[in-house]
Amino acid sequence: MPTPSVETDVLERLRLQSAILDHAAYAIIATTPDGIITEFNRSAEAMLGWTAAELVGLRSPEVFHLGAEVEARALEFGAELGTPLEPGFRVFVAKTDQGQPNEHEWTYVRRDGSHFPVLLSVTALRDEAGAITGYLGVASDITKRKQAEAALRASEEKLRNLFELSSVGIALTDMEGRYVEFNAAFLRIVGYAAEELRNLDYWVLTPDDYLEAEQSALEQMARTGRYTPFEKEYIRKDGSRVPILLSGARVTGSDGAQYIWSIIEDMSQQKRTELSLIEAKVRAEAANQAKSDFLANVSHELRTPLNGVIALADALGKTRLDDRQQELVEIISRSSVALEGILSQILDLSKVEAGHVAVAAQPLDLVDQVRQAVEVLRGKAEDRGLSLRLESAAGAEGWFLGDAGRIRQVVSNLVANAVKFTETGGITVTLQVEDSADGGPAAVTIAVVDTGIGIDPEVLPRLFERFTQADESITRRFGGTGLGLSISRQLARLMGGDLLASSASGEGSRFVLALPLARTADPAPPQTTPDAEAEALDAEGLRILLAEDHPVNRRVIELLLEPLGVTLTMAEDGRAAVEAFGAGGFDLILMDMQMPHMDGLAATRVIRASEAASGRQRTPVIMLTANSFDTHRDQAFAAGADAFLAKPVTVDALMTAISGLAED
Repeated sequence: MPTPSVETDVLERLRLQSAILDHAAYAIIATTPDGIITEFNRSAEAMLGWTAAELVGLRSPEVFHLGAEVEARALEFGAELGTPLEPGFRVFVAKTDQGQPNEHEWTYVRRDGSHFPVLLSVTALRDEAGAITGYLGVASDITKRKQAEAALRASEEKLRNLFELSSVGIALTDMEGRYVEFNAAFLRIVGYAAEELRNLDYWVLTPDDYLEAEQSALEQMARTGRYTPFEKEYIRKDGSRVPILLSGARVTGSDGAQYIWSIIEDMSQQKRTELSLIEAKVRAEAANQAKSDFLANVSHELRTPLNGVIALADALGKTRLDDRQQELVEIISRSSVALEGILSQILDLSKVEAGHVAVAAQPLDLVDQVRQAVEVLRGKAEDRGLSLRLESAAGAEGWFLGDAGRIRQVVSNLVANAVKFTETGGITVTLQVEDSADGGPAAVTIAVVDTGIGIDPEVLPRLFERFTQADESITRRFGGTGLGLSISRQLARLMGGDLLASSASGEGSRFVLALPLARTADPAPPQTTPDAEAEALDAEGLRILLAEDHPVNRRVIELLLEPLGVTLTMAEDGRAAVEAFGAGGFDLILMDMQMPHMDGLAATRVIRASEAASGRQRTPVIMLTANSFDTHRDQAFAAGADAFLAKPVTVDALMTAISGLAED
């Protein structure tokens, strides 16, 4: 009979064993040799939903296994052991009986019927003689591990699909350039089959003229682990070259070796697109130049006869005429000026669209410039019985940096429209300036408000489109091309501002020109003498050479100069002008820009070269031209002209230009 101390020791060991079983994180299940459960710990209860009381001494572990899985494992283990196995408990312990490791993944079935994966290890319980007295199964829930493995497989599958389906070439090479892995897109780029490429290295595909760039990329990768994308070419299997964008990074493989992942983008389509864009740009520039040339020719051809009409009407108006004759001359003058205005609008629009309009930033007296634009139209307003007022705020005084000519052009157009479309009442022009608190450009607002016919709200959204007027009846009644407002808004935006309109039919209109203009110091006034103007107008005795191919224009200039008492010599083209100049003795040259045989630009360059070679004093040259583009003005001054006068030429404009240069 055991002594009390032995019993105590045994009981203590049993309590320890029970505590271990109950607190283990694993399901621990023991069975008899025949498979009846003898131990079922708390973790097993929590894992499977069965209680120990329901299973111990009553059931086999088969109760929480999938029958189909047990049948499949019977065949699998039987084949491995060379012994047929019947589905049942023996399948769980067969490998243990043979002394083999017995750890496998199984599917457990909870009491509620749900499934989960476990890793089950089965060992034999033996007595002192080595006989099997039972079996011990230890199972761990591997649900999370399986989920992680599934997620990893899904991620790998996704990456593999991205790798294979990518339209961009991807390749892995070792540090010697041998290809280890690549996708289908890369094979398409280089034109090789997979088995062919595995026998090649990176350098076979690389032209010699890129070796320097490659070396630089490798040096960068050695320093930073990657190299920035750069453009190069690959040599395809057929010997052709394909442009690519290459980038790469160094990685360490699972074998510890260094590799290079490369991203290869086929640039063929982009290069073709770039070439197409370049060609399209060249074609567009050629078309634009052709348009400019065409407009220059149109301007020349239209302004040449128009020059004769306006200049002669101007000259005729200064002679003694009776009332009837004076009326007819005025009709001719107004009509020709109107035609010249339409031509100027069309050419202005073309210049703006072609980008030939440059905006100047010169000191200007803003109030004075707006006043000039208003005063030009005061006579028309008064003729129609309209009032025309200019109201300028105190803050508008002073000097600003801007394009005086363009500002006058826009304001004049707005006032002219207001006069045209107003029958009773009047027009008010207001000028306001709000200085910036941070010292930036001031906000200039020039508003033109009339009491005219107004504009239909439906027309307002497209008012600034080309050739737009309120309706056809407006065109028939008032005339006009519908270009003025379009040109004015484009000029306003070129100056960094905008042109806005508000109106209602029958209630008048309000146009607002908003411009950002920086204030500047008052420029020094020009130094003049009291008699300078009188001296400038005294051109009698001047020897003037006129180069003009058109007989009407020669006669026009001759008639305009007759009252001045000058001595005029005429040449029919640039070549004749150069020959005449060679004889010497001229105080001034009037040079037409467009002439046959030798144009005015070439003739002026020859004259300037002759003066430089002979040491002769420079003779002033005024370029007369129907070409009113800024490029033509620049060409004239670059050739050596001293002044530029656009046709049609008026008496006052010609006299001012001649007297000014003659004085110099």
